[in-house]
Amino acid sequence: MISTKLLDLVAELLQVKASTLNGESQREQTPGWDSLMHCQIMTEIEFEFDLDFSMDEMQNTTSLLAIQNLITEKSNEA
Repeated sequence: MISTKLLDLVAELLQVKASTLNGESQREQTPGWDSLMHCQIMTEIEFEFDLDFSMDEMQNTTSLLAIQNLITEKSNEA
């Protein structure tokens, strides 16, 4: 399940309604979510969730579900 906080953050950055996004929303298939926006999304997530991602982690998370799983994994490491 995708957290409301993540949905709201990504929706704000993409300038869409959060209700238009779900776990299957993916980079390159969601309007406005190109590679540059992906970097911005991941950077904002790092800031908002107080996490640090490696470049590989940033590049390999191409859907909201993958991002949510990474957030959960990193949060459990702390």
